[in-house]
Amino acid sequence: MRKRSNRSPSALLLGCLSAIGGCCDAPDPKPPIDQAAAPESLGQTAYDHVAGLVAMGPRHAGTKGWRNALWYIETELQRIGLEPEREEFDSAVAQTTFANVRCTIPGRSETRLVLACHHDTKVFEGHLNEEDNFHFVGANDSASGVGLCLSLAGYYVDHPPPLTIELCFFDGEESLTIDWNDQLSLFGSREYVRQHVEDGRLDGHPVRAMVLVDMVGADHLSFDDDQRSTPWLKRLFRTTARDLGLEHLVFRERGSIKDDHVPFLAAGIPSINLIDLYDNPEWHTPDDTLDHIRAESLQHSARLVLELIERIATRRTSL
Repeated sequence: MRKRSNRSPSALLLGCLSAIGGCCDAPDPKPPIDQAAAPESLGQTAYDHVAGLVAMGPRHAGTKGWRNALWYIETELQRIGLEPEREEFDSAVAQTTFANVRCTIPGRSETRLVLACHHDTKVFEGHLNEEDNFHFVGANDSASGVGLCLSLAGYYVDHPPPLTIELCFFDGEESLTIDWNDQLSLFGSREYVRQHVEDGRLDGHPVRAMVLVDMVGADHLSFDDDQRSTPWLKRLFRTTARDLGLEHLVFRERGSIKDDHVPFLAAGIPSINLIDLYDNPEWHTPDDTLDHIRAESLQHSARLVLELIERIATRRTSL
């Protein structure tokens, strides 16, 4: 993903425009919070998945770690009774083969909600500058998002979600160059949208929203105020965090972030990026290791996502 400084004048302008544009929406309903909706095991289960992925080493396309990670994701989904699909595709631009994994979790409604993460790690080998070449295991970026999605999938199998979940593990999110390049990034999410989204519908089904989780497990967890995300979803997320007693984790930094939600936004699907990027000293460094991941942070993320999805399902919106 690419970040823009929270001091950017354009980011501040976008924030003002977002606030103005959303002022006339109907008030969000406030359904009762079921504190039992997120059993304490979710955070530890997610952490265990993160540990397993980190042990595989770098996981960018074509590596042994990448192949092992794909197998792991598919095997875990099958183990809990889901039917994952691997969608491989070739990129002439990247001159490589990528692979998304997707599965459907039946809900109480046929309307879809996309819950997504990316499974690839940033490429830190083969670059001209020696300082850009190091062993990168991506504990937070990207194993934490994968771990959280796998943990939530297990919960939803036993507790049907309010909307049918399209669970997506995207490949090729990271820019193949050290500096962000729009043409060499977001391969998986762009291909997924190209294949499955048309006229704001997913394989013919209406889509309520897309929720992206990216870097959600660090000991210093703090979700950023992403100016690209859909305003009503951000307001709903802030309210959710407040009602869960987790408001201190939300929107302490502001910026405009390019991530896997961008292709969905371009396709007309309301989307939110739940990400801890700005207050993240380990980002894209050798220090993004399991030492900085906490089961407690993953538990907070699980509670927030579960409650957010419940509220997305019940909210009456004017898009």
